[in-house]
Amino acid sequence: MKFRHLSLLFFLLLFSNVYSQLSKKHYIPPLTSGDNFGEQFIYISTPKTFNVSYKIIPIGKPELASYSGVVSNGSPIEQAILDENGITDVDSDTQLHINRNNINGNKIANKGFIIEASDVIYVSIRVRSSTLFNGIPVHAGALVSKGSSALGTVFRLGGMVNEPGIPAEHTSFGSFMATEDNTTVLISGLPTGSQYPTGDPIPNSVTLNEGESFIIAMGGNEDPATLYGTLLTSDKPIVVNSGSAQGSFGINMPNQGGQDYGFDQIVGADKIGNEYILVRGSGTNEVENVLVVGHEDNTAININGNFVTNINAGEYQVIEGESYGTNGNMYVSTSKPVFVYQGIGGTGSRANQSLFFVPPLSCENKGNVDNIPFINSINNAIFNGTVSIVTNTGANVEINGQPINNINNVSGPFNVIGNNNYITYKVGGLSGNIKVTSDQELYCAYFNANTFATTGAFYSGFPNAPQIEFNATVQALGNCVPNVTLQTSADTNLFEYKWEYFDENTSTWVQKGEINKPYKPLETETGRYRLVAKIICTNEELPPFEVPVSLCPDDFDGDLIIDNLDVDLDNDGILNCDESLGNANIDLTASASPSIIFQDSSTNSAIISATQTSTLVTSSFTGTNTGNFLATIEPDTSDSDLLYQLDFTQNVNLKFTQTADATNNDDVFYIIKIGPNSKNVTLLDPDDQVLVDTNFDGAFDGNDDQSAQISASEIRFKINPSFTSGAATYQFVANQVNQFSIEFKSNGLSNPTTFSGNIQLTCFSKDSDGDGIEDALDLDSDNDGIP
Repeated sequence: MKFRHLSLLFFLLLFSNVYSQLSKKHYIPPLTSGDNFGEQFIYISTPKTFNVSYKIIPIGKPELASYSGVVSNGSPIEQAILDENGITDVDSDTQLHINRNNINGNKIANKGFIIEASDVIYVSIRVRSSTLFNGIPVHAGALVSKGSSALGTVFRLGGMVNEPGIPAEHTSFGSFMATEDNTTVLISGLPTGSQYPTGDPIPNSVTLNEGESFIIAMGGNEDPATLYGTLLTSDKPIVVNSGSAQGSFGINMPNQGGQDYGFDQIVGADKIGNEYILVRGSGTNEVENVLVVGHEDNTAININGNFVTNINAGEYQVIEGESYGTNGNMYVSTSKPVFVYQGIGGTGSRANQSLFFVPPLSCENKGNVDNIPFINSINNAIFNGTVSIVTNTGANVEINGQPINNINNVSGPFNVIGNNNYITYKVGGLSGNIKVTSDQELYCAYFNANTFATTGAFYSGFPNAPQIEFNATVQALGNCVPNVTLQTSADTNLFEYKWEYFDENTSTWVQKGEINKPYKPLETETGRYRLVAKIICTNEELPPFEVPVSLCPDDFDGDLIIDNLDVDLDNDGILNCDESLGNANIDLTASASPSIIFQDSSTNSAIISATQTSTLVTSSFTGTNTGNFLATIEPDTSDSDLLYQLDFTQNVNLKFTQTADATNNDDVFYIIKIGPNSKNVTLLDPDDQVLVDTNFDGAFDGNDDQSAQISASEIRFKINPSFTSGAATYQFVANQVNQFSIEFKSNGLSNPTTFSGNIQLTCFSKDSDGDGIEDALDLDSDNDGIP
């Protein structure tokens, strides 16, 4: 039997920022185009040398066995997009793609992907057009997922800008996916009466549930560039793709080609900046363009240190390829933060183009890219693989473990006009899986080219918010005090951090251990810990992240069965309940003044008391004399929380269960806590009916091992969406505790949510001989000297 203990050995991934696009969860909204995609692939890679399990979840469709597997650093994954039968899908209507002629302003509930993994992974998409010339697809495109960095609430769209002569098939689009239920997205900045290519009106707002998507697209009947600068504002985090499919930065030349796909996943306004360095691709000046989209009025744009123009919020400026210096790079600085999209050419032909969303310069962006998989191919088609690199002057850069100057086909290092703190490189002729490292800041993009088509995107440069990840070994008693050490993987050249402990006696936070050092809590120091950190180069203090740390679960008789689950605590052959007053009900009829009803019908209200708090007076907690209760949490635009807590003057054993179907609302989760904090509550979930936030990062995961239990002083959970009806089999059990609470947490409810449960006292203790040792723990319960 396996056992997991929460809140223990953990490592901080303090956005070691080039790792920022690494994430355990990625969202891929669907794409559209003016022609049709042909081959479509998902690429997964990881820096981890051990196997990382992953699952590709097709939104609104049955999960497929072929979409699950393992990936490791030496074995990245190339996965074809499949249809519902698990067959490679290359038509115009796939899980990834919807033709622009089928977009009419409706919500999309059955396209796109959510990709989850047991550890951090990179995810990218590469596609080729179904349109052929001499048997070769004429277009290709790619995006790289930004992982958790992609989540935001304010975005501005961009793509390729034709000049002049716009073919009817050219299409610009923005596609976005909700990450939470009841997400409202406002669409603003478009001219009145803007239409889809179908002639349907583009709405001003849409409300989506988690996993649902929406696409805005223009072309055919309107200039696709009209879409650029459009503002998306949401009340909950969304993920956005933006670009052109197809489009061009070049002048349209009839019968001479000159168009390609150019799209990428972008980040929100909270992650853009006002300094950018761009490295030229391999194209001509007419396609090597930069699109700068203003987010605030009166934004001044400077190129290579020279003022060019001012733009307002929602306006854009195209910077032509002539602005690249002889070193093949460009420094763009602005007076206010901007969104920057880079058009690049894969060859000297205007038919080979792509589009990157560009990360801003930041001293936080240090780390490695490990790795860019299959850089020179899409399926069986061979491309010419290239990486562009921006790093600090004097940095040591390596590719696949070799100093960059020892690599063939290297251009650079080149100085940057207007900013002597940085240098750039471009390395061509690459193949296979590419690892790029730097001991300073690193901004790394790839692109590849094949005959008529080019793809590419940045694999680094978008920082995450800090997060703590728990890495607990599965053991009989779990990783817990005294086994636990608090430590981080934070680079102390980037961050300064310390551990703090909440002293309940003084109600203050107290530093434990030394600055930038691990800390091993004492057995007397269980409770609340937090990591306090700041970024050295900016002196920015990061929000503290708090976690509970528990003692290992008790095992009184040393039989390796924790006391919460042991039916014979003293191992004397007599069951605990046979040495007790039996189970007792809690009378919750008057929930503010509960009492205990024993099996002989006697009652006791002296040893039990209750506390109830709520952010809304209309929320309620009502109960019966059998311990059943109904909690109702009313809707609110912000948090609407309800807490019910029981305190006991003596130690008790208890069990918590769900008694009826809960209103399954993704915006609600529950927190079970027990006291004192040296004790644990154990969750038993044999049928995977709940999801647990094991590392307190807001992500709730299922239990793949149905024999597992989870123990901690605090457990946060949700009802599994797959559990819609039938008897609840999960339960929480605790032994020898003096406090129990359940808290109902919500965020922005639009409808009431309810939960029906039961709280019962089990095997209520008795002390037959009055020696202060309850019978279940007393080897001589009648004190006659005979065990």
